[in-house]
Order: sequence, then structure tokens, then C-alpha cells
Amino acid sequence: MNTTQPNHPPGNMDAIILQAFGALTALDAVKNTRYREHHKPILINDVLAYVQGRTTLNTKRVELQLCCDLSVRRQYQQLLKLNCVEHISKPRAAHSENLFDKRIGEQGVSLKLKQSKGDANQFYLIIELPDNLLEHLSVEPGKTLVLHANTLSQTQRLVFPPLHDARTHVIIKKDEPLFALLQDHDVEIDIQ
Repeated sequence: MNTTQPNHPPGNMDAIILQAFGALTALDAVKNTRYREHHKPILINDVLAYVQGRTTLNTKRVELQLCCDLSVRRQYQQLLKLNCVEHISKPRAAHSENLFDKRIGEQGVSLKLKQSKGDANQFYLIIELPDNLLEHLSVEPGKTLVLHANTLSQTQRLVFPPLHDARTHVIIKKDEPLFALLQDHDVEIDIQ
């Protein structure tokens, strides 16, 4: 049995096979380029911008990596501790109702949830800083606060308007992921 290929110029079928091989090679290169672009490392500056409430081109990538990349999660937690105005730990006991209405942090900052009278689906999320702690916390009037709600598997953040009379608030809806996370008994809250 002869297994050697005859030495002749490529025929029509050989040319088609070569073109198909070239096209597949090009598609594979494009796929690998996109794959590498998607998996670029998250820089600490991107994580810091997320912690401080700034939106950048990489904000969505940071949010996605927080739940699946341990090194990004570790950087995030360290930056939260360094820049923290207040930490509100997990509740020690279950809520008596389905809805939490107030939680107080380690230094006395309170986080309140109050239902809107105009719309049953809307709630005011209010941060109040005690007057005697404003200087101690080194929070200047007009500072923009950022709330970070974290469990082991989820992270949500919310940027508040600037402080006015040691108080700021936003409106959130009952069907938002942050609302559900705030009701979780495993949630820890950091205010930046």
C-alpha cells in the first residue's frame, strides 16, 4: 500500500481546504484576543474608584470580579477598611418584622429605611450622622457618602447625595437588588 502523497500542484479541493484552514485560524486568533482582553487584570485603582463611588470604564468588571476573584475581593475589603466612615455589622438577632427599619453602626451612625407615603414600592434610605461624631469621623459637610452592602456572595453599592445637616438620603425601590440585600441577615454595611 502506497501512503506517500503525489507531488503535484494543489488542486481545487486542496485550495478550498487551505482557505478554510486560514479562515478558522483567523477566527481562533480573534477569539483568543477577545478572551485575553476580557481577562485583563483588575487594577487596584479600579477597585479604589469603586470603593469611593466613582464610575469608570472598569466598574462593571470590578462588580463581576468581586464575587468570583478572591484577590479582587481581598483588595476591596482592605480598601473598605482603610476608607471607612462607619461599619454596620450583621444584626445580632433576627428582625421581628420582614423589614428592617433602623440599624446603627459601631460609631453611632444610623441607617434607616422608611416607606414612602406616596408609593408603597418606594423607600427612603437615610444615613444620619450624630452631631457629636462629625469631627471625630472627619466627615466634612457636603461629603458624598457611598454605601457598600456585602455578603459572602453578593456586593451592592449606592452613592448618596452630599451630606446636608449631617443627613443624606436616596429613594430605592422594593424590587431592587440592594433592597433585598439590605434585608439579608448576613449583610455587613460599610459607609465610605
